Amino acid sequence: MIFNSYIFTLCFLPVTVLIYFILNRVQKYSLSKFWLIAISLFFVGFGDRYAVTFLVSGALITWILGIPLRKCDHGSIVSKVFLGVGVGVQIAVLGYFKYAYFLVQNVNRYLHASFSLREILLPAGISFITFQQIAFLVDLYRGKISRVSLVDYLFYISYFPKLVQGPITKYEDLVPQMNDPENRKANMDNLAYGLWLFATGLARKVLLADVLSKAVSWGYELPVANLTAMEALVVSLCFTFQIYFDFSGYSHMALGISKMLNLTLPDNFDSPYQAVSVIEFWKRWHISLTSFLREYLYFPLGGSRKGTVRTYLNTMIVFLVSGLWHGAAWNYVFWGGLHGIGQCLNKAFERQWEKLHVVIRWFVTFSFVNMAWIFFRAESVSHAWEMIQKIIKMEDLTIGGSLLACFELSEVTFLKDRFPVIGEFLGQYPVFGLIVFLLIVFLLCFHVRDKVTTFRPGIAKCILTILLFSWSVVSFSTVVEFIYGGF
Repeated sequence: MIFNSYIFTLCFLPVTVLIYFILNRVQKYSLSKFWLIAISLFFVGFGDRYAVTFLVSGALITWILGIPLRKCDHGSIVSKVFLGVGVGVQIAVLGYFKYAYFLVQNVNRYLHASFSLREILLPAGISFITFQQIAFLVDLYRGKISRVSLVDYLFYISYFPKLVQGPITKYEDLVPQMNDPENRKANMDNLAYGLWLFATGLARKVLLADVLSKAVSWGYELPVANLTAMEALVVSLCFTFQIYFDFSGYSHMALGISKMLNLTLPDNFDSPYQAVSVIEFWKRWHISLTSFLREYLYFPLGGSRKGTVRTYLNTMIVFLVSGLWHGAAWNYVFWGGLHGIGQCLNKAFERQWEKLHVVIRWFVTFSFVNMAWIFFRAESVSHAWEMIQKIIKMEDLTIGGSLLACFELSEVTFLKDRFPVIGEFLGQYPVFGLIVFLLIVFLLCFHVRDKVTTFRPGIAKCILTILLFSWSVVSFSTVVEFIYGGF
């Protein structure tokens, strides 16, 4: 089940919230917690019962492995052994399900072997689930989690808004909220805030990301030789904006659902395309992943405490792991490596970089991020190189009708049918619709804050919430999966 569907928005979500507060109202708090666990398992297992088996069995194994960590002295040899076993099991499971094919393919390719594997079904949200289970075990070892029950842990690991695509959340940041008696009563301000976040996130996904996905799919499915330089540039920009609105849209919806339930998830975005350096970009993009890798990988490796060379090496390791975490393919590793190099160069020339005009710093950063996204989206590293070479040469600045057709929206058709002058104008200037749409998404990236620090309900927000929600729901004709759902 996905957020941008009729069954979720019109049935699953309202029923979930309503029954949750009814159970709390009749003082059956334990039942309300079991309700969220049950409905989360239904969510992940909708059409895929195998995913439920994986989630529950993995949670129970992690719980069992965590028992010695709760009882042993923190920092003792015994606790270190159990921590190593627990984390090793998590990495082994992730490695088998996500990277076994990748490993076999490369062994066959470079060693001229002929190994084969049976079909491996990738469980939904395995990357996010694995990282949260690792965080749980490490925090147990560090003594950050004092009290924990099996029911609380099952709630933490299965909680559906963050289950498939994050944000990556710590046990101690979520479970205490669930156990707080003050959060058991329905809160109208939180409900209004949650509906606002959900509606704006749904609009980001359906009205923006899904439209951009048509151009992206068209451009990346064609041989690069069939694209003009301008088409290659437009397609690359479309993916840059698509992945932002797609993932931030999901994150906003996850935050909104949780806010309706009086729970607060960590922010995952802070207007990343406004960043003026690669370092700043990663402080704003996928914040929960950046925080996880910094706390559970970069710092244990030594961080920046062991000299300049070691700092750069640790940085490269973190970003190569980040790239591989996103997908089992060399283009993801290359993408992570590019961002690692960008981080190292930023650190090495920080003083010189700060002296440049802010517009220059932003333009270089945005261009770098856009170029790196090409490697992320392309089928291979060579495919990405061909696309970049095409853009750099800029030999043909025309845009064909096939790309323009991706932006022929039903809303525009509605206006053309009722206002012939609009149809005549667009007939003379067919590229106008493309330019306007890209300008809109560009301005939204720079004038709409991802992080909302304060929220005041009002008539204007109420009307806009209803409008965005209704507009998005009637646009569900073609459901497009979330990009990060595949990770």
